[in-house]
Amino acid sequence: MYNYSERLKEMQGLGVIGIGVSVVSNERPRPGQKMADAKELNIQNERGFLGAFDSKKKMTFAISVGVERRDDLWVVWTEGRNREIKTLADQASGAKTAIHSKRVPTDSTLTGEFVTKSNDRQGNGVWVISTKDGQLQMWEVAIVTVLNGGMANQHLSVQKVYVAEMYLETSRIYIFDDEFSGYADWKSLQEFLAMTVNYDLLVHISTRTKEEVEPAKLADDQAEIIWFNQAKGFGFARANGYDKNPILHRNECKEQFPAFEPGQVIRYKRIEGTHNGGAKFVGVRE
Repeated sequence: MYNYSERLKEMQGLGVIGIGVSVVSNERPRPGQKMADAKELNIQNERGFLGAFDSKKKMTFAISVGVERRDDLWVVWTEGRNREIKTLADQASGAKTAIHSKRVPTDSTLTGEFVTKSNDRQGNGVWVISTKDGQLQMWEVAIVTVLNGGMANQHLSVQKVYVAEMYLETSRIYIFDDEFSGYADWKSLQEFLAMTVNYDLLVHISTRTKEEVEPAKLADDQAEIIWFNQAKGFGFARANGYDKNPILHRNECKEQFPAFEPGQVIRYKRIEGTHNGGAKFVGVRE
């Protein structure tokens, strides 16, 4: 179950000092005025709840991440369909702690309600990348909107989306597909790691061994989370009788802010077919 304090504590072990969220002006900021007139929001519970706001009004948030200055920790954002990695400027140049911030605006939906979005072209947060001890960890820190009766419930989502061991293969970094299935296609990430990782800390690919783990048995109304992205609001889970894992959407979990972790077992009412020949979960609860 999602617990903001526990996840922040794990990030602090990597060198993250703290995370803050503010409401800022919707107007395009002048240079150096990204945080002008900022009103800080408090985390109200362990679900990362920031507050309920009128869903008919546009809002702009700013996420600030403070980190230790070290050569194995970065705060970045992504842009475009190919997820081009862009480094965020340090807002506290010369200080002991580096502070990075990004503005996150809301956009209107077809129903006229304003939500934060996360898709191929627009992100609603930042990534914290750690390569400590030769292990790649990618945490996404994002603002997630859950619409509820004319109100936009805003949550601070903190999630470790990717974790994988990095290996050295000749003169490049290699990551196995079963640990990070999208790495081979993420060219910008490969280029970023090639420029920032100390190859001397990596072990050779030939040292890797894989331990086979027997999948847990599930009841007919149970599924095991394979992957779920809180910021994007969807993921996949293993269910009995399905070779291809059905998709799980945020809007099928009405009771609370959906935040699932790999290996977590959920319950569902049924599985339905989708227009593209796949399958989706309906009526999900933790």
